[in-house]
Amino acid sequence: MAKRAVLYARVSTDEQAEKGYSLPTQLEACRKYAAEHGFEAVAEVTDDCSGATLDRPGLDRVRAMIERKQAEVVSVYDPDRLSRDDVDFLVICREWERAGVELHFVN
Repeated sequence: MAKRAVLYARVSTDEQAEKGYSLPTQLEACRKYAAEHGFEAVAEVTDDCSGATLDRPGLDRVRAMIERKQAEVVSVYDPDRLSRDDVDFLVICREWERAGVELHFVN
């Protein structure tokens, strides 16, 4: 049975302009990664806001899905798409590790 994956993408206006990140580009890369690794993408979740805080609607949705055991994998384009704050990044990683969820980065 394929592992269920949530695909998560985040962009802020400045980053999209400066680095060429876009939500469709990130999600397409995550879809390809999921397919290559045999994951079943059960949700695509996005945020259009700063990664300097954990208070984001999309991230809240991903965290709720994990709490309800609706996925075994979270796939993110790049680590800085998950969080711009090192402590917040570690909090998320620890939370998901304790829930038995694998965190995969495309890059």
